[in-house]
Amino acid sequence: MFENEAIEKFGKHEHCNHLKALTLLKGFDGIRYYDPLATGEEFVLYNTEKVTISANKKSRKKYLESIIL
Repeated sequence: MFENEAIEKFGKHEHCNHLKALTLLKGFDGIRYYDPLATGEEFVLYNTEKVTISANKKSRKKYLESIIL
């Protein structure tokens, strides 16, 4: 399992930074997972330079800035 591999390589870190480290090490920009207790399919983008704003640039940029840490 991906999470077990991340913990094995990097240890378990606060805010799941071990998942981020393994994701980027494997050459991915983010991850997709399914959380049945939340909204279902979730996406986490770690390499935010890959985001392209395609429509309504001002409101879209403001929204992206509000969700990207």
